[in-house]
Formats: sequence, C-alpha cells, structure tokens
Amino acid sequence: MRTFQTKNGKRKKKIKEYMQYKMVILFFAISAAFLFLLGTMVFRVVVYGEQDAKKVLSQLNYSSTTILAERGMILDCNLTPVAECETQYILILDPYVMLYDKEKLNNVDITLDALSTYFGLDRDKLEQTVYQNSESKYIRYQEEKNVRRVYSYDEIQPFLNYRDEINSGKGKQVVDGDETTIKERIRGVWFETEYKRVYPFQTLASKIIGFTGTDTSSGSFGIEQEYNDILCGTNGREYGYLNEQSNLERVTIPATDGYNVVSTLDININRIISQQLEEWKKQYGGKNINILAMDPSNGEIKAIVTDTDYNLNDADDLSLFFSPEEIEALEANEEEKTQALNEIWRNDVISDTFEPGSTAKPLTMAACLEENLVSGATHYHCDGYLMLGGYKIKCHNYDLGGCGDIDLSGALANSCNVAFMTMGATLGRTNFARYQQLFNLGQKTGVDLPGEVSAENLLFTEDQLNVTELATSSFGQGFNVTMLQLAAAYCSVINGGYYYKPHVVKSIVDDNYHTVQEFEPVLIRQTVSERTSELIREASREVITDGTGLTMDVEGYEIGGKTGTAQKGRRSDEKYIISAITQAPYDNPKLVLYVVIDEPDVENQADSYPAQVLTNWIWRELCPYLGIPSSASSDFVPQDDPVSEEQKDLPNNESWTGPIIEEETTAPQEETTVPQESEAAPQEGA
Repeated sequence: MRTFQTKNGKRKKKIKEYMQYKMVILFFAISAAFLFLLGTMVFRVVVYGEQDAKKVLSQLNYSSTTILAERGMILDCNLTPVAECETQYILILDPYVMLYDKEKLNNVDITLDALSTYFGLDRDKLEQTVYQNSESKYIRYQEEKNVRRVYSYDEIQPFLNYRDEINSGKGKQVVDGDETTIKERIRGVWFETEYKRVYPFQTLASKIIGFTGTDTSSGSFGIEQEYNDILCGTNGREYGYLNEQSNLERVTIPATDGYNVVSTLDININRIISQQLEEWKKQYGGKNINILAMDPSNGEIKAIVTDTDYNLNDADDLSLFFSPEEIEALEANEEEKTQALNEIWRNDVISDTFEPGSTAKPLTMAACLEENLVSGATHYHCDGYLMLGGYKIKCHNYDLGGCGDIDLSGALANSCNVAFMTMGATLGRTNFARYQQLFNLGQKTGVDLPGEVSAENLLFTEDQLNVTELATSSFGQGFNVTMLQLAAAYCSVINGGYYYKPHVVKSIVDDNYHTVQEFEPVLIRQTVSERTSELIREASREVITDGTGLTMDVEGYEIGGKTGTAQKGRRSDEKYIISAITQAPYDNPKLVLYVVIDEPDVENQADSYPAQVLTNWIWRELCPYLGIPSSASSDFVPQDDPVSEEQKDLPNNESWTGPIIEEETTAPQEETTVPQESEAAPQEGA
C-alpha cells in the first residue's frame, strides 16, 4: 500500500487498485446475496406462505375445523319452501385448552359442572373423557358410542348465556356467607354448526325434489341431484391456536351458502292430485300409477304424483311399500334392498317407456290436418276392422260391428282405429316418420331432471314402416314413448302448435330472493299451425261430451282430452296400460293432466274407465284451485263414482275385449312384417 503527502503535510495511505477491485466485487457479492435472500423470502411468502403459517401455528397448538355451508332451499312456484335446512349443533370439547395452566386457575370443574347441568350429561363420563384425552384439541362428544347427539338453538342458548355471564366476570358465588366474583372461566367448549335437510311436505313431489345425504352436501335424484352444485355452496374454515400469551386466537374464513332454487312445481297441485289418488285407491288399484301435470303454454312441470311417492325425510324407509316380513328379507340381502330402493326412488314418468295407445291419436290427426290431407268434412266408414297385409286389425268397437259412418272429430271422439289406420295410410310412411320426429317422440325431451331415457330404438324407422306397422303406429301401438314425451307432444298440438322444452326450475335466487339466474321457457319448434291446433282442441272436447271420455266430464267445466288403452309386452299376455290425457279449459288450456295406470286392478284391464274416474276426481278439485270459471257448482264426494252403473256399460268407454290383430288363414296380399312385440316395454309399467 502506497502513501502520499497531503497539503497540510500529513501522510495518507492510498488503497491499491487491486484491493479496490476486490472491495467492489465483495460489495456486489454481498448485495447479490442480500437480493437473493430477499427474493427467496418473497417467494416463500407468496408460494409457501400459508403452509409456513400453518407450521408456525401448529407449534402454537393449532387446530382447524370446517364450517359447513348451508344448502340452498328448493321453493315451489309460489315461493313455498319444499326443501330447506334446519340448523343443528354438535358439542365440541377441547381438553387441551380446558386443562391449560390448571395449577394457576382450575377451569375444568366449572366447565364440566355447566355441561352436566345444562345438557343432562354424565359428569363422571365428561371428566373421564377430558383427562384421558388431555392433549386433544378437538372431540365431538358422544356420551354413548355411535350415538350421535345434536342440539337445537333453543337447547344450547341457556348454556351460552351462562358461559357469557361467567366469562365476562359477572358471575357471582357465595363463599362463607360473602358474595364473591367467580374467577374461573368456562373454557374449551364450543359448538359446531351442521345442517339437517328437511322436507316439510314429506312425500309430496318426491320424484321431482329428490333428497340428500346426512351431511346435505350431495343430492340424489330430482332437483337435489340436478342442481347440486348450485344448492350446496362452498364450505368455510376456522383456524384456532394458542398465542404466546396463552389466549385462544381464531381466524375464520366464512362459508358461502348455496343459492335457492325456485321450481315450477306447485305443491298445492301435488297435494290435490295425491289426495284424490289416495281416495281412488280405496276402490281401484294398479301395478303402477303415474300422474303428470304440465303447463302447456311454457313447458313447466307442475306436478308428478305416483303410487311410489316416498318420504323424503326418510328415503330409506321401506315400510310404505313392503310388509314387515318382506322388509326383514330385504334387510338380509343388501343387493336386493338397494334394488328395491332404486325402484322406489326412480321417476317412472321420465325413466319408463310404454306404448301410448289412443292418447297418440291426436298427433296422427294433427299431422294429417297440417298436410291438408283431411278436413273437418272428411268422413270414414268403420265396419270394425281393416284387412292389411293379410291381418285383420280391429277397432275397439269390433264386437259392436264397428263405428259406422263418422266424421273427423267423431273419429277422435269414438277412438276409431279404422279411421286412424286410414289416416296413417293417407299420410304415408315418410310423413308419419317425419312427424314423429317433429313431435319429439322417442327422443329425450332434455328436461332438467336426472334419469331421463330415450326410446329412439323403440320406434319404427321410415324403412320399417310397412303396411301393418304404419297402421298400428297410427293409433298408438307398435312404438314406445315416455309419459313426458307424449305429454310434451300433446301440449304442442293444443297450445297453438308450440313445442316447449319441459322443465322443473324457473330461477335461481339468493337469500334475499334477488334473482341470480332466470330460466326462460325454451321454444324448440312449431309443430303445427294455430288452425290445426284449434281443430284438435275442438275434437278433444267432443271426446268428453260425446265420445270415449264421457266419464271425465266435470259439470260446469269444459275439459278436452283423449283416452287410451294399449297392450303391453306380448299380445298373448293380455296385459294393458290404460290412460287419459286431458286439458282445461279445452279451448284455452291452463293445465294438461296425464294419468297412466299399468295393469289396473279390475276384471277388464282393457277398459279405460278407472283412469277416467281418477281424472274426473282430480279435475273437480283442480279447476276451482286454478281459477277456471265454472258455469255450475256441485258438491263432490270423492268416494262416489261420477257416473252411474248404467253408464259404465255404454260403448263410449274405450275398451278392447280381444286381440287387436288377428292373422287370417288366407295368404297376405303383400309382403309385410307383424309389428314386433316390444320386449323392451317395461314390465313395471309406465
């Protein structure tokens, strides 16, 4: 190192150049290391901050619990809750906090005394639990093993008030005649919130609503399953730890509750239909009974009622459908029990297919009218059968010599198979297949419910529609549909020609009923013209006033509709599904009602009379509720039949007494195939 003379005569040392370089390098190295350290710290805070924080908190007696989100309500169209959550509370013990610093201040005794007093718990068992789990920070307390105890808000409120009084320093006690402040504190006790799903109307609309599991986070069937993500919300989290001063600190990330779903169903309509079905079952019965109510103006499903509606509050309960002996056998075989429950829970209205029978005839007529192949002046002559492809295909009035001379409306009113076979032939295979597609028959409707099935492979294709297949399909046999498919198609031919997508949800709302999302009716297509629709409505009224549907007539109300009877499975089995589809008022319908009964429990299964009786009883109650104007009033007693015994025997009630198709001994006039027996047709009914 060199020195040099300064102005004042003093000598000053001068740093050599290579040392200067070393110092610069050292400076930059230290700076780089500092920047690296700073960057590493920032990186860990950003990337691993939460994880590191948890590690630190864990060293300070960290604990974490989930805060469950409250599942949203399901409301009917009048905003009446049909599914909601009831808050319940679980007792949580924290022995570590309760025993902490016990030598200085004993908080255990006062805490256990309070729990025993306010909840009736065994104090000895409480004490045993606390001391045997002294290091535990979280115990969901159960006095008895596998016995889950929950409390209501009213049950825990007195304890909470007492705890607040003690912990605020206002608690007093008398010692040796003097009142003193209680120094001990109630610690290590809190309550976790849980929710129990409650269905106020129990069995009503069970096939639409569905149900949830115990923790309400997962829905099964119905709206509960289809809209589960919207209903269930997002769980929160609570972090708790003891700080350096031994005080309990909590950090809470609140839960986000689920949204509420406003459905299209009307719980009052469901109640009316259910009550009338119960009355009807006292006189009649069937293997399987399903009833659907829809608003034809927008595709809203208002009600689904079945004879397998189950208690949503106890979906596993088999006692409504099986005897004690049968239940015991099912309990012994888990696979069979699961199968039985699934059969109860499934929605047959969208999950089963069947031959619709004569309720499909309005669709055939509408197609012919739309193609200008028939008019109101068209006449038919029926001798009771037609010979087609070497087969005698009968009308239901075959035993009476046929329907005679009838016009177009009379053909629908009298449900004349001969007239409709003639219409089918006039329409032709190409147009018939095209209109089946136009009416969405066999295809999924897209309803917002789980479990809908297709029946596309159960309809004849255009190439398969030979003479016989076309003839039987024209009056509703030889192909399969679901109830919802047929009802949606029927709605389109009586509402002016508009096919709306069936749906069960109108909107999503928050807790303040502010709209989050709205679902407008979805118009799929126009199937027929307003003029065609008007003619179908007029003909449907004649069905009730002067046709096969006399039994469905309700005094004072103008109802239109169509009856139906169809064989199921193999023709030789002579098993039938009877049905009735109706609308009121007939000329400006507010509601379409579809009743389907599989294998009615009567001597003559092929008679649609029982379905008509049930339809009549339901409309007598529904019409006043819907505000449909009445021109007359009548007292109604559900147990009484709406028609006399003599009327039951009139030929107007659609009924078949034998097979529709009989093979003649003569050779076929042209090569054709007999309609295939629908092995896929459900044996459990529509």
